[in-house]
Amino acid sequence: MTNGQDAGYNAVALANFVRGNDIYAEIGNDNPNLNSGFDINDEGSSFSVVDGTAYRANFGPVSGTKASVNAVSSTLMHTAVINEYVLDTNTNSNTDWVLTFPTKQFYVDDSTAAAPFVNKLVKTGSCQPIGVIFYDREEQEDEPSDVDFSPLPPSGDSKSVCWESTVVSIRNGAAHMPAAGTSGVLNSKNVTSIDVVPTFQNGWAAITWDSTAAKTTGLTATVSSIDLNSTSAASSDFTATFTGLPVVGFMVRTFNNGTLGNFQANYGSAFNHKYRQNVSGAN
Repeated sequence: MTNGQDAGYNAVALANFVRGNDIYAEIGNDNPNLNSGFDINDEGSSFSVVDGTAYRANFGPVSGTKASVNAVSSTLMHTAVINEYVLDTNTNSNTDWVLTFPTKQFYVDDSTAAAPFVNKLVKTGSCQPIGVIFYDREEQEDEPSDVDFSPLPPSGDSKSVCWESTVVSIRNGAAHMPAAGTSGVLNSKNVTSIDVVPTFQNGWAAITWDSTAAKTTGLTATVSSIDLNSTSAASSDFTATFTGLPVVGFMVRTFNNGTLGNFQANYGSAFNHKYRQNVSGAN
């Protein structure tokens, strides 16, 4: 077999998630999970650095949600996911993006959805409307239309990702693109496909969240902050909102060098996503 590929990925780690031996649980359940963090008086807390400002946030229970999961989510809140894509015809390249929402299960079930998510769980998932913009390496811009997304949700916004973990397959209509219903690199069936214009063979893209819950409602906390670029003291407590969605993931791409004859000619690489973050509120 002449098709071997390997791609590494840096795991996301949370510091000071628990104290002592609190992380242990007997078998037969899903504990510990991201709702098992250490709370002080049921006030989960987080520490984040956004645009040069450090935020110390305290969360209380929200709609029955334990404070610790809100704190975890706030550290992962991103208003945009940014990465590259490569679809070069000469190397038969494909690109998949993996989007994972680690805490979504604590906000969404088959009866309701709590902010920052918007839709309850049904057979076709809990779909989150998105916006997408693509650039090629010459900085030409493209924004896919509704018909450039597959599969289309049965109702609502067709530009959506619907599961706790979804593979976004980026395509441009070239002959080497994968068959409908599978992703080009990971061969995933849990896939949302996005078509860019055929002339875009490589470049970068950004996925944003097209819902009020993600854009403005977010997760609200009592916050103190300090500007890391100044010598001023930390602020007094004020109310602030972490907007976006709690998301992590990576991009994985492939290359096939067909000029090497019978030698191994397939390569793969993976890169963590980059993100935009936002904390709104005045101290």
